[in-house]
Order: sequence, then C-alpha cells, then structure tokens
Amino acid sequence: MKIFIYILIFLGFLFSCTKGPGGIYEPTSTEPNLDSLGIVIDSLGNYIDSLGNVVIFDENGNILIVDSVITPIVSGTIGFYRVDNNLYKTTNSGVNWTLQTDQIEYNTHNDMSFVNESNGYYRSDDELYKTIDGGVSWTLQYTGLDHSEYSNLIFVDDNTGFYKFESLLYKTTDSGVNWILQNQDLDYGNEYNLSFISDMVGFQRVEEEILKTIDGGVSWIVQYQNFNYSEYSNLIFVDEEVGFYRVDNNLYKTTNSGVNWTLQNDQIEYNTHNDMSFVNESNGYYRSDEELYKTIDGGVSWTLQHIGLDHSEYSNLVFVE
Repeated sequence: MKIFIYILIFLGFLFSCTKGPGGIYEPTSTEPNLDSLGIVIDSLGNYIDSLGNVVIFDENGNILIVDSVITPIVSGTIGFYRVDNNLYKTTNSGVNWTLQTDQIEYNTHNDMSFVNESNGYYRSDDELYKTIDGGVSWTLQYTGLDHSEYSNLIFVDDNTGFYKFESLLYKTTDSGVNWILQNQDLDYGNEYNLSFISDMVGFQRVEEEILKTIDGGVSWIVQYQNFNYSEYSNLIFVDEEVGFYRVDNNLYKTTNSGVNWTLQNDQIEYNTHNDMSFVNESNGYYRSDEELYKTIDGGVSWTLQHIGLDHSEYSNLVFVE
C-alpha cells in the first residue's frame, strides 16, 4: 500500500513539472519550506513539506521541488498555554504566543480545558471559571468542587464536562453550573490520566490499566493491562478508536480503543514539567521545559516550534481543532 502511495506521489511529481533542456523535468516551484521538514516518504530522504510540496533530491543531493501535489490539512493551529498566573494563546501552531491575561488564579491543584478558540474552563482549588473570549476574561461558574492532586477536568463541548476527584467522577451538562455524581468507586492511585471524547465515551489510565466507558462514566471496562507508568505521563484520545499514551521517553498509539498499542517514538524529551496535546490522529504538540514541539505524522517525528516558554509545575497546554 505504501509503495502504491509513493508511486502516486511520484507520478504527481512528474505531471506537475515542465520539461527543460534535454528533456529533463524541472520543478514548477523553487522554494520549499525548509524551516519545517514534513513527512519523509522514502528511505532516500524525499519528503512532503508542511506546505504540501513534494521535495525530491537528485543523485547529487540537489533539491527538486514541485508545486503542491497534496493539499496539507491545516489543523490544530490554535492553542493555549497557562503557566502560573499567565495565559498565552497561539494562532500559528505555537510559533508565536500572545498574552491573554496575567490574572489566572493558580495553586497546587489546577486544571484547564478549552473546547474551541473562544470557550474554555479552568479550575482553581474548589472554583470553576469559564471564558467565552479566548481567555481574556473569566467568570465564576461554580464554587465547592472537591479537589486534591488526584483530579482532572475535561470539557468535550461548551456544555458537557467531566471532573474526577480521587474515586469520584462528576458530570455537568450546563457549563459547570451543576454537577451530577456519575461514579463513586473509581480506582485511583498516584498516577492516572483521564480523557473524554464525547458526552458518553471516555478513557482513563489507573496505574497499569487502560479503562473505557461508553455511558458517560457510570461503568468502566478494562481495555489493556500491564502498561508502564510514571508521574511523567499523558493519555489523550482524539476519537473512540485513536489515542496516544506518553510515559517518560516513549509515545504509544492505539487505533482500536486501547486494546493494542504501537510504539511511535522512544526519544520524547521529558522532565518534571511536561505537557502534551493532540487534536487528531496526525497533529499534536508537546512541551519539554521551555521548548515546544509539533508532529504531523502521529508522533513518529517532531519539529521544534518555539523556544523560550516560561515553565513551572503549574502549567497546562491545550490545542484545539
């Protein structure tokens, strides 16, 4: 199948070129996006750059470029990064960041979730806040949430969200104004992650197990056991089948709801201050201290997007579709 795809790409290359002197095909475009090498398509190092150009090397190492044969899917360019009191926003995949506010309350127990470019939520201890202007201003939605270091806040749309506190899972359907207890017997330990992709379907990791719910968190079934785990981990599902799990240097991917996992990369940089966000099966980001990286091939390869992010243990990174 891959060979067939490469043949199509190569044919596209030929038809997109014009014949030059001596019958040699010449590219119709001459400026590849060398700042962000895209998807490598063969063992020779030929690749598709982030602008959709097929970049092919000749036998002397010179670059041949054609006009865009494949239109790249521009996705996940908008993101938010909170560190301490400050919330930043990017609209160009993390290359540049703009301060939205420097008045975010923070403490040892914080969560943040954005559902689109405008609407988002964050929790500070027992208080839940909402924004409808991309984080510039925030209004108090709820006071009285139980909280500890073992908690997660996730909104799947502007109305529906989930909040896990130790063994308790709550759900809201009115933007956090009211919360209903879904389950009070969830396992939890020092290390766990929570990810919901709809009002009914969600996943969580509790130490070495991956679990799934299809009824909004009321019941859970084990999908996978014996996973490595540590405090440096992230679990992110982008739909009911596709998910990513990072633990230390390793990034794994599943395409069958967590039943099987494939190692994508074992060179992920990690430390005490890490964040990761995927917006779909291909596009994702992770932060390692002050550096932000992006992938467009599901975590197989990563390119540096930004250097110089402030960082601390009180931080969140969220990219939206």
